[in-house]
Amino acid sequence: MKTIVASDAGAAEILSFFAKKNKNEYNYLLKGTAKKIFKKNLGKYKTISLKESLKKTKLYICGTGWQSDIHIQIIKATRYKDIKVIAYLDHWVNYKNRFLKNNKYYLPDEIWVGDEVAYKIAKKIFSIKVKKKINYYVNHIKKNFKDKSVKKKDLSKNINILYVTEPTSKVKDKWKINKYDYDEFSSLIFFLDKIKFVYKDFKIRLKTHPSENLKKYNNILKKYDYNIEVCNSTNLLNEIKNSEVVVGCNTLALHIALVVKKDVLCSIPTKQKSLLPFNFFNVIVSSFANV
Repeated sequence: MKTIVASDAGAAEILSFFAKKNKNEYNYLLKGTAKKIFKKNLGKYKTISLKESLKKTKLYICGTGWQSDIHIQIIKATRYKDIKVIAYLDHWVNYKNRFLKNNKYYLPDEIWVGDEVAYKIAKKIFSIKVKKKINYYVNHIKKNFKDKSVKKKDLSKNINILYVTEPTSKVKDKWKINKYDYDEFSSLIFFLDKIKFVYKDFKIRLKTHPSENLKKYNNILKKYDYNIEVCNSTNLLNEIKNSEVVVGCNTLALHIALVVKKDVLCSIPTKQKSLLPFNFFNVIVSSFANV
């Protein structure tokens, strides 16, 4: 039996589209946001508990993220058994920290990535087998936008801006990362202070991370006389589709926005650059750091 494991949104999107190709081959061990995303993309699916999966599974395909360490639990539990564990890296940063627990690294048998940049990064970091696999989620996005393409909107008036939050402080605490010299609050304040110098007529849709409370940023938002709507929709593609500009720091949403040629702004309030490999795409990435 094969089991797909996911908890974070990014991995859930990618692995659910991977599973659609051979849906009936897998059981699903899902946590948190992944449950809603798999239901959205697959409809009904066969769930299984961790305990039961360890009795029956011969191959695990696991997402990796900061919200859950279930992939590490599986790697530890299968270490001396005839069970293969594959870990999918759905981003381009913090690769080693994804396998760190109690100051010890727990590596899978194999790592999968979805593009050439991630492949090169992973090959430099890990000595285990790394494979580049088709990213059916990105392919779906490209096809969806191509089939329903619209003319690019005049960015001089009535702009719909999607701001995607990232709980940077939680990631820093979970993975003991000291390289970030900003957090989700300072990046949002930076954006709200600067955006009026970039666009004169705009509406903001603030998409909170699935792990965040919708009221988390209320104390900041009430200080600004802007048209702002807060949501935590799991349908990121629709959110991007309905926006002309997408803003964030290192979120996967910026990658998706670039893929479909939306205008993208980086809201990191310091001299640090986004960790996303923007130069991989043949588009211009805007930044308003010097406004």
